[in-house]
Amino acid sequence: MKLFKKAAFIILTFLIIVILTIPVMAFTQGFNMDDIKVNPGASIAVINEPELYNGKAYQGDERDNDGATHFATLDFSVPAAGKYAVWFLVWAEDEGSNSLLISIDGGEIFTCDYMESDIQPNPEFEYYHVWYWSWLNSRQEIFDDNEGLGMDGYNAYLTGQKKFLDLSAGNHTMKIITREPMAKYNSVIITDDLNYDPNNDPSVQGGKFDPQIAYPDPAILAAIAAAEAAEAAAAEEAAAAELAAQSGAGVSVVPQTSDMTIVYIMALILGLGTIKLIKLKR
Repeated sequence: MKLFKKAAFIILTFLIIVILTIPVMAFTQGFNMDDIKVNPGASIAVINEPELYNGKAYQGDERDNDGATHFATLDFSVPAAGKYAVWFLVWAEDEGSNSLLISIDGGEIFTCDYMESDIQPNPEFEYYHVWYWSWLNSRQEIFDDNEGLGMDGYNAYLTGQKKFLDLSAGNHTMKIITREPMAKYNSVIITDDLNYDPNNDPSVQGGKFDPQIAYPDPAILAAIAAAEAAEAAAAEEAAAAELAAQSGAGVSVVPQTSDMTIVYIMALILGLGTIKLIKLKR
């Protein structure tokens, strides 16, 4: 009896460890134009954009360094304290219309440039004339005593430095302020998955998402995973066939199973064995 209890305890402990190693779905929330409220009196137009899911976008016309008039706000909440990344669905005409001013919970106002993602959606125009997701960043000014170190007599600055928000659990407000005319935006994504890139998530292209549903969409991720698994299996089969051909006729090559797959199979077998032992004991 003692041996049986000890074996059952060891098996159940192993199963719990395996379950805890399975990645937890990160908090990733999308917000569309219905959630982004334009301040009354702000010179921010709603323009037609047939490429986007809802067919429209915001475009600011008046620069507002102080964020007093020409801005929109997004109220959002996060489930837990921690670091969060923010992405904007944006479009720029040229280098003179590719930035916003951002403020969180009434804090400092900082410049957020439209930045390229890991992918380049339109090589011909770089990241102009195309809708894509740009990460939240804060322009880092480089001041010095000798003016003219930067281009055109301005002090130099660094762009594209990713900015993660340290947020407490609960409600927050983001102020999106016009900095350059013709800078367009449509949607916002907030996530605690700091490696998430919506440009690689087909479920949110063109701002096509329900703001009440967390993304990535599990169904779409499952389809992507299945396609990737099929591609990997085909590549593995091709490699095995090539190796067999190189090794000579009649030589078979057994594809290697991943370590985690073996762990899951072992956990399943042990779990079924435990259930059987319990039934036999009864």
